[in-house]
Amino acid sequence: MLILEIILYYLFVALVVISWMFFAVPLLSRLFGASLPLSPWKWWRAKFNLWQSILLKGVFGWGVGMIIFITAEHYLDWRLHGRPEDQLTLGRFVDIAYTWLLGGVLFGGMTHLGRGNFPKTKQPPP
Repeated sequence: MLILEIILYYLFVALVVISWMFFAVPLLSRLFGASLPLSPWKWWRAKFNLWQSILLKGVFGWGVGMIIFITAEHYLDWRLHGRPEDQLTLGRFVDIAYTWLLGGVLFGGMTHLGRGNFPKTKQPPP
C-alpha cells in the first residue's frame, strides 16, 4: 500500500508541474506581450527579447516549476516518513524559492544568449 501511495503522490506532483508548464506559463506570457506556444518544446523557436526570456522561460517556466516540485517533494517526504526534520518550514520554503528563482534567472539568460542573441557592440572606426 505504501508503494502505491508514493507513486500516486508523485504522479499528482508531476501532473501539477506539467499543467503549470503547458497551461499557466503560456497564459501568463500573454500578460507580458509575448505569445508563447502551449508546448514547452516549441518555446525555443519563439523570438523573445532578453527580459522576456528571463521572465517567461527562466523564472516562470523553470524556476516556479521547480519550486512547485521541490516543495511538494518536501511535503511528501514529511507526510510519508513523519520525521520532524522533513517538515517544510517558512525558512526552508524561502530558501527553495530563492534558489530556484535565481536559477530561473540564470537559465532564462543562458538560453537567450545561447541562441546567438548576443548584445550588439559598436565596432571602433577603422
